[in-house]
Amino acid sequence: MLFTRIRLAVFIAVLFPLSVWAQDGSLDLTFNALDQTLYGNGKATDGQAVYCSAVTSDNKLLIGGGFTTFNGTSVKRLAKINLDGSLDPLFNSGTGSNGNVRKIILLSSGKFFILGGFTSYNGNTVPGIAKVNADGSFDATFSLGSTPPDYAIQNADLLSDGKLIVSGQFTTINGVAKKYLARLSEDGVLDPSFEANLTVQKLLKGIQSDGKIIIYSYPNLTRVNADGSPDATFTTIGLSGGYYPAETIILPNDKLIVYLPGPAPKVAGYNADGIIDPSFQQGTLGSGGVTVMKVKADNKIFIAGNFTNYLSSGRGGMVLINTDGTVDLSFLQAANYSLTHISILYDNKLVVSHASGLALLSATGSLVFNFKNEKGANASVRALVVQADDKIVLAGAFSIYNQKPAIKVVRINADGSIDPSFISAIDDFYYYSIESINLQPDGKLILAGGNFITRLKSDGSFDPSFSPQGIGGLYASCIQPDGKILIGGSSGPGLARLNVDGSLDNSFTLPAGFSGIVNSIAVQSNGKILIGGTIICTSSDFPTKRYFMRLNSDGSVDQLFKSGIGPDQPTYVITVAPDDKIYFGGPLTFYNGLEIGHFHRLNPDGSIDNTFIKGLGNFPSQPTCVFVQTNGKVLVQMINGDFKRLNADGSLDNSFIAGRTDGVGYPFFSRSIGVASDGSVYLGGDFTKYNNINRNYIAKINSSPISDNCKYFQLSFKTASEISCGSTTPTATAQATGGREPFLYEWQTTPSQSNATASITSAGIYTVHATDANGCSTDASLLITGPTSQIQIDLTNNLVATTLRKGFNSTLKLNALNQGCISASGKLKLILNNLVSYISALPVPSAISGDTLIWDISNLVYGGILFQPVVTLKTSTSATTGQQICFPVLVSSLEADANPDNDKKYFCFTVFNSYDPNDKQVYPTGSCNSHYIKDDQLLTYTVRFQNTGNASAINITITDTLSEGLDLSTARVVSHSHPVIAEVVGDNLIKFHFDNIQLTAAVTNDAASQGYVVFEIKPITGSSTDVRIDNKVNIYFDYNDPIITNTVYHTLTGSIPTVDVFVTQDASALTANASNATFQWINCSANNTIVSNATTNAFTITNTNSYAVIVDQDGCKDTSSCYIVPVVTSSEEVNTTTGVTVYPNPSNGFSTVVCAQDLQNATIKILNANGNIVFEKNDVSGNSIKLDVSKQSNGLYFLEVWQAGVVRRIKFVKD
Repeated sequence: MLFTRIRLAVFIAVLFPLSVWAQDGSLDLTFNALDQTLYGNGKATDGQAVYCSAVTSDNKLLIGGGFTTFNGTSVKRLAKINLDGSLDPLFNSGTGSNGNVRKIILLSSGKFFILGGFTSYNGNTVPGIAKVNADGSFDATFSLGSTPPDYAIQNADLLSDGKLIVSGQFTTINGVAKKYLARLSEDGVLDPSFEANLTVQKLLKGIQSDGKIIIYSYPNLTRVNADGSPDATFTTIGLSGGYYPAETIILPNDKLIVYLPGPAPKVAGYNADGIIDPSFQQGTLGSGGVTVMKVKADNKIFIAGNFTNYLSSGRGGMVLINTDGTVDLSFLQAANYSLTHISILYDNKLVVSHASGLALLSATGSLVFNFKNEKGANASVRALVVQADDKIVLAGAFSIYNQKPAIKVVRINADGSIDPSFISAIDDFYYYSIESINLQPDGKLILAGGNFITRLKSDGSFDPSFSPQGIGGLYASCIQPDGKILIGGSSGPGLARLNVDGSLDNSFTLPAGFSGIVNSIAVQSNGKILIGGTIICTSSDFPTKRYFMRLNSDGSVDQLFKSGIGPDQPTYVITVAPDDKIYFGGPLTFYNGLEIGHFHRLNPDGSIDNTFIKGLGNFPSQPTCVFVQTNGKVLVQMINGDFKRLNADGSLDNSFIAGRTDGVGYPFFSRSIGVASDGSVYLGGDFTKYNNINRNYIAKINSSPISDNCKYFQLSFKTASEISCGSTTPTATAQATGGREPFLYEWQTTPSQSNATASITSAGIYTVHATDANGCSTDASLLITGPTSQIQIDLTNNLVATTLRKGFNSTLKLNALNQGCISASGKLKLILNNLVSYISALPVPSAISGDTLIWDISNLVYGGILFQPVVTLKTSTSATTGQQICFPVLVSSLEADANPDNDKKYFCFTVFNSYDPNDKQVYPTGSCNSHYIKDDQLLTYTVRFQNTGNASAINITITDTLSEGLDLSTARVVSHSHPVIAEVVGDNLIKFHFDNIQLTAAVTNDAASQGYVVFEIKPITGSSTDVRIDNKVNIYFDYNDPIITNTVYHTLTGSIPTVDVFVTQDASALTANASNATFQWINCSANNTIVSNATTNAFTITNTNSYAVIVDQDGCKDTSSCYIVPVVTSSEEVNTTTGVTVYPNPSNGFSTVVCAQDLQNATIKILNANGNIVFEKNDVSGNSIKLDVSKQSNGLYFLEVWQAGVVRRIKFVKD
């Protein structure tokens, strides 16, 4: 049965590719499919040192060093390899040497000598030198006798006659006294004719063509003759001005090239006799030193080391110089590591060995091959990003990818192959490892690490418009939505922000004394900046050490972030989810005193998200990177190598096969995660295996496409400007979140605009379409308001009132504003009701006339400073709950007003028992109990909100779902307490965004805890009659549940109905005149209480109280005036309650108003049945006034007499 199942599995795999049915979390074996390599493990020396090499007659390479394996095969510090990176199978060094091999001397016979720090070769005792046959076996014919040297031989060189000059610390060879320098035959026999008679140890540096020997002992370079005697004709090269000779080579013409360490290291040329060669230009190094020099057949010289700038050529690491010492610029800058040896092949290619292995260079210095036969990278991939086209950009410490040069950065295709269209401009080995990579919306890349940050275009070339200065010690970077770049590390204060051109953003100001190491940075959608690391500050903002904190967008500490004392250890990982929740982790175990493990999730405000399952069980070690998928699931790599996927609640996703990264030594985890549009997961890091399968620093993990890939993709507006009266062109900026970058924007304007920021040309609704790299798309619309006229004055007013409660103070905030662009001056008037008493106002009124407060206004213009007096009133205890108190407001201009109809408004507010600071108000309220309005009536809605919590509210969002009878295209924002963005959603929803306004809590400052927005809108013209318009809003304070306000409503009608509330009085008998109506009499003297069993049109007064009738006629209710038994009777119409008489009533065109008491500076108004003022006369004195109402249409009217805060009202009819 087992065999059958295996065959079935193979058959299925043939029919269905692995990528189709592979379980989530399994390794994608189709990615870099030959990652298993051609030869062994393909790792060559696996990062171990190669100190020397030699090219054999068959164009193969002998290599020696500190390595113990080659391609996984044990070779013990000596190997012979082919130029394709494979071992020569005919060469076998057996157990090899027991110490490092540092030099190889080839013989014409194919045999060779090896020298180094070893005492045995292939089991044979040797004194640091051995002769090896061409097949790698030990050549026993070479022997130094029965008594080995007392100290090892350290260097040797071959004479033209085949003999060897050897040097070292030895004082005897085969029992014969020979100090430090000796000559041997090819079989190891000591040549007694060579006698150097040295008194101090000398190291052999080379042999000139005449057999004379250059030797060195600090600080002198000297020469002996071929017989070992001192050569007096050689000028000693010794210590001079702080310089001393070190690395030396001899040219074919016997001249010397000497590396001189010292105050400013350099390379100098000397004639064969040791005299300085004036024809050779001394080579300065910048910084660093020289480790190896090699002469070419054309006498040009390779110089290599860790120097940075040879002879001010800008070349470092390795250069080729001409015979006169000048730099040969045809040779590329090839290496940054300190080379240990250079061999030149027959075709002039170079084999360079170094502390991490060896490499093959072209004759011009470009990298050809690193002798490894493995795919992937040759060193750590420290960051990666998946582009919109699903190509992947890798960055890190590597220099090779898939055996091709790829210095620190490379772009690959989804199958792991190199994308040849991306040619990185980074070719200087002196760049530090790239620690972070960020993809801009335009496809450009920000790369940062060590002492540099740069920007590459999408083709890999440098972006010359980006020019940062003075950058150092970078560990992290992050691009803000506005394109500015946050960088963090260990240099300076540890955190800075760059402008889009790379210059330092001086508007970003950190708290005083801010310093430390910033390891991680993330930005939330509101622009707040999260940083993790070890931060210290002397500022009072946070006087203690912090490991995690949030800054405002200007760099100041966000005191509203609810982190408390934060974590107990540095935070190395911060990831912001599409919903602004925060994933963070590190070596920490506590957050604000609560044990959370090494990894947890916070709410956007920094408080612990208790819906996230604690990670103690799932995370025995700290995370190294975190990626939140668009479906809310979370990919997490841990420092112990475990790689897991969590569900959105923090529980382990068992549908995803947990994996493990591994490698040789530590570290062996991934450092970066990316997800492609098909769901595939890419890991980059320090590992060389994934689930025990070879994967060199990059792996692709199978993962199903996310069906709800667009779930979190959202579009909002970051900024929006209103149309101004000047020449400045306003703009609006959209911001996409929760999708895969880059985001593409398309504004539906004429002409269309394709940037996140669009220019605004006129007031109205603007729509932008956004698409992300996954193909998700969404729209968002914005309401832009502008002046009603560029060439006229258009004054208007609004009134925002806190709740009226009897016996308590309330505030009225008036808004006098000019909706036109011509500056206006004039007056603002507020007429008080007799049920309120005036306490104070700010600013103080310019004048108070009776019950009228008057302010002088000047220079009002659209977009300018509003005139907003705040009046404090006290509601009378005689007011009744449910009663409306009305306040007429009038604004007038000294010059002509384009729209005088909106200058006068009549605001009414209901008296309540309780206080509700979050409500919705509307002007006008409409007629009758059904609040009738016509379809051309402009409605002004006011939404009030107040932060009644105990901490500041950062963001307030108001959502207003409009009734179908309202015309969204007529909406405009009139005024607001704080900066607001009005977003339009669909056909009937407006969202008012008060972002980052930091609304103070009421317990701290009641006045500063309040806000409002006022907007206007009209019904749809031609709407059906009896359409009801209901309106309420949801008010969101940060992430709390919404507060749902009261509902205001209107009913659309073709004509405003009137109710006949005329009452005929005959002494104590009252008769309501209305027909086809219902009636309810009320006692005005007892707070309008209902009179029992008084529901007919007739009522008889039996006491001294006053009475009125509520008439309900055709679905519309209204209340008559109050009546008492009159103390006088005449032909006049008398209202004894108010002391006001109107006669005749009904009026035929002229009426006389008589008051019981003389009037002083009073105001008389006539209002129609809709509550609109149709006549007004100010500064009235005396007790008898004649009024002309002939121009008014027939119907019911109200006459009001305003004086000293008291309103007297009587109804009359124009007939």
